[in-house]
Order: sequence, then C-alpha cells, then structure tokens
Amino acid sequence: MRWIFFVCFVMGVVFKMIMIYFNQQQRQCALSDEVKDIYDSTTYQKWQAYENETDKIAIIQDLVDIGIAIFYFFTPIFYQVSMLFSSSILISSLGMLLVFNGFEEIVEVIFDYYETFVIEEKYGMNTTTKKTFIKDFIISLLLDFGLFGLLFVFVHYVYRWFSYYGFIVIFVILGLIVGWIQKHPIFLMRLFNQFTPLPEGHLKDTIVALLNKHGLKLKGIYVMDASKRTKRANAFCSGQGKEKEICIDDNMLEMYSEEEIVAVFAHEQGHALLKHAERQRFLNVLMGLILFLCFIFIFVHPSLYATFHIKQLNYYMVVAVLGWVLGPLMIVLDMMINHYSRLYEYQADAFAAKEGYGEALIDVLKKLTKDGLSNIQPHPIVVKMCYSHPTLSQRILAIKKYQETHQIK
Repeated sequence: MRWIFFVCFVMGVVFKMIMIYFNQQQRQCALSDEVKDIYDSTTYQKWQAYENETDKIAIIQDLVDIGIAIFYFFTPIFYQVSMLFSSSILISSLGMLLVFNGFEEIVEVIFDYYETFVIEEKYGMNTTTKKTFIKDFIISLLLDFGLFGLLFVFVHYVYRWFSYYGFIVIFVILGLIVGWIQKHPIFLMRLFNQFTPLPEGHLKDTIVALLNKHGLKLKGIYVMDASKRTKRANAFCSGQGKEKEICIDDNMLEMYSEEEIVAVFAHEQGHALLKHAERQRFLNVLMGLILFLCFIFIFVHPSLYATFHIKQLNYYMVVAVLGWVLGPLMIVLDMMINHYSRLYEYQADAFAAKEGYGEALIDVLKKLTKDGLSNIQPHPIVVKMCYSHPTLSQRILAIKKYQETHQIK
C-alpha cells in the first residue's frame, strides 16, 4: 500500500515539474503583440533571469520533497515517532502532528528564506526585514499547529459522542467555519498585517459612488501595509451579499493613479454584481464534500496505513494519507474550478469596460505585471491546468473586443 501512496505523491510533484518545463519552453517564444510594450530589452532580460531562478529553486524544493517522501515511506519513522507518545489516540496524533509538521515547516522556511532574501532581494522585490520574516514564521507555525490540533480534538470528541453520525456534525460545523473565514478574510490577515481606514478624499468618494450606483453597501475601505514585505501591489473586495469590504495595498496607493485603482475596483464590483463568489462557493462546497468523503473513508479504514505499522486510529495519519492520495485528484478538480474562475475574470473585466474603465484596466494590468515581474506569457497548457486567471494578452484582447463590439471608447 505504501507504494501506491508514494506513486500518488510523486505524481503530484512530477506534475509541477512538467508545468515548470512547459513554461520554460514558452519563454523561448516571441511575446504576443498585446504585451510587447510592457518590458524594454533590459527589463525583459531581468524578467527572464528572475523566472529562471525561481524555477530552479522550485525544482530543487520538489526534489527535496521527494527525498523526504522516500524517507517517510521506506523507513519506520512514522511508527518510531508514534511510539514516543502515549497510546492515547488523541495524544499520539497530536504528537505526530507536532513532530512531522514542525519538521516540514522548518524545511519550507529554509526555501522561503532563500526566495525572499536572495532571489526577491536580488531583483528588487523584497522589503521584508528578518525580524518580520521570523515573526511571520512563528505565527504561521502556531496557526498551523493550532488549527490542525483543534481539528483533531474536535473530531476526536464528536466521533466519541456521536459515532458515525458525528461526521454530519463535523461537516456542517467545518463548512460554517470555512464559509465564515472566506467571507471575512481580513480577520486572519490581521495576524500578519495592519489595516487602517482609507482617508477621506476623491478616491474614496469615487469608489463609494461606484458601489452606490449599483446598490452595493460599503462596510469599510482599508489600506493594508503590504510595503513592509514586498514592492508588489494588490487589492481585493470581500463580503456577503450587497455589503462589501474593500482592501487596498499601500503600494497601490503610492504607485498607481486614482483612475487605475478605481478600474481595479470596477473589476471587483463586477465579480460582486455577477455573484461570482456565490457560484464559486458552490464549486468549493462540492470539492469540500469530495474531500470529506475521502477523509471519512480513510478514517474508518485504519488498515490503509497499517503498512506503516500503526495499528490503531491516528488522526495525523488520516490527514497524511488524504494528502498523498488526493494529489492526482486535486489536479483534475483544480482544473475544473480554474476553468470557471477564468470565465468569471473575463466577465468582471467586461463589466469594468462597460463602466468606462477598460483602457485604465489594461494600463493597470500591464503595470501590475511589470512591477511584479509576473509571468507575462505562460504556456497554454499550464494556463488550462493551473491558472485561475487568463493570461494578460488574453485579457487585453477580450477587453478591446468588448469595447469594439459595444462601441465604448
């Protein structure tokens, strides 16, 4: 059985490597006419070098992951660690979570450190201090262990109290929690960033007027201190129904014009009015149900991981096995969800163009790509398999076509 788990895990890693290879081949092709003006020759070479270095470190990390997997699958390490703790199902599960997740987080932070303070620093993207980096790592580690630990405790006692009927309770409660977090993403983001209200002025008045025009209510507009970590810029809109919460990176306020920022929120307003979040939530619930059914199957069949000499129920092993076997399945599910996500992006772009922000949106998309050294021309296969957004050239063509069709200048 462990060979099946190992093959499933390696399939996921090899898939990522193949996607990297496709993108490397695509970078040898000439840029499309729509994006030729983004990079001059110097910046284009800088982008090529940046992509090559990030690809190289990603491949090294994938190879390290395979090496760790070989150690996990073909040594008695799971059994040995489980024997360090009590025979209690809950204590043993929490102990294994602490050891293995802690080890994997340390390995990952080594690569994160290199990417941040070597690659990102070299290409002028990084503004993170080592103090902030360490603080982020500690918070992420505690959050990761805390959430999984609470999940194990919750599952343990609900299953003891309600037996198999407890799975219904678990699914409903977890669904409510995940749904609430998706509606209020700023709640967890406050652990890492500060959010301050956008000052009164013309920009705020324009955004509010755009929202009111279509019957949307504003819960708040906040500025996030993204500049303490990166020079990249972003913005997003969240909230349930007609009540919206808007967040703008301070980098965007500093580097982009008011018209460009409003164009971004015209796009986000398109998502809200067309109810893309609600439609996406249906797909997420469907995927969550599939994952949960797989979780239940592994949960009630401890024999699946008996090959590692762990004879009793162990929540950590349930989650670990779930992660291994779902690699190939998640590729297919993600491809389906990303297909609809790209359609929603086209529709939101069209809404912004309809509001008269088509040209401004094109300008801001080009600037975001250039300033962030984003992949300007990914391989078509990679886009179909992995991208939640269309390529920049595809979006520009679609916006211009919409403007021409509806005679919008």
